[in-house]
Amino acid sequence: MKPNKLITIIDVESAGKVFEAANLKLDQIFIHLEKFEQFPYTYKSPTSPLKYLKFAKKELHGEITEVALINAINHTNKSIDSLINEFLKCLSIDTTDKKTIKSVDTLFKKYTSSDYHNDMPLNLKLLASMLHAPTLLVDSARKVRHRTEHEYTIPAVIDVLTAVEAAQFFYLFVESKTSSVGQVDITDIKLYNQMRRRTPSRGYLPPQSTGVFFGWEILEDLPIFYLKFRKEIDENNIKLVNYEFKYDELLLFMFLRVVFFDHFDEETLKVTVTDIFAELGMSGVHIKEIINN
Repeated sequence: MKPNKLITIIDVESAGKVFEAANLKLDQIFIHLEKFEQFPYTYKSPTSPLKYLKFAKKELHGEITEVALINAINHTNKSIDSLINEFLKCLSIDTTDKKTIKSVDTLFKKYTSSDYHNDMPLNLKLLASMLHAPTLLVDSARKVRHRTEHEYTIPAVIDVLTAVEAAQFFYLFVESKTSSVGQVDITDIKLYNQMRRRTPSRGYLPPQSTGVFFGWEILEDLPIFYLKFRKEIDENNIKLVNYEFKYDELLLFMFLRVVFFDHFDEETLKVTVTDIFAELGMSGVHIKEIINN
């Protein structure tokens, strides 16, 4: 029986130090994504987003009165707001924090900023640029409620029906995005081929990371986001370089953007990973292949 290998953990002060330790060949980068588990919902709203949505739809059964329209639009927006609140709390992201605001603003300007998005609240800007969420639809529902509350108008039936549909679509969108999430392994041709030689029967990277690995674990109901690089020094020793993200970091939001990317949009994934390298001061990046399991 082989003896257990000694693992030496080295905690570093920045994400860049993990990439330095990996010393990846930047012109031949492989991205391996493996989705295998439900998003960790460690916080639930006292009244669920789905329950508010049911309240809204119930108001529209039978005769649609002015009171029903006002109640329906209020319930619709509570559904949206509670869903956003749940999602961000599970990530421990506080959009009132000054450093977080700065990071979200940078992320938004980099990927989403347009005349149609610019007047959105910060939490919607974050979901637009990190979760790839349909925030224009969500924002349209928010504006109907705003007119109802601040201009003292009765919302039109079509506006309320559209808002309810937007909230329903948003709920299903977030449910779909969070039903299967995983981790990201950024490796290169050399490390990829080394691992393929060890496991020739498999057409994809094994669960054990070969490069810079982004993932998370839950500790006392809080998500701990990290970057790791694992290197075998010899047959008995392993070095594990580890960085733990702060919740307000731009790079964290960029990695989460990779985790939540749309599988039909590999170009967005490539751009985001290239931007991560650029944020770390690394240029000349060429992504050779995306491996998606």
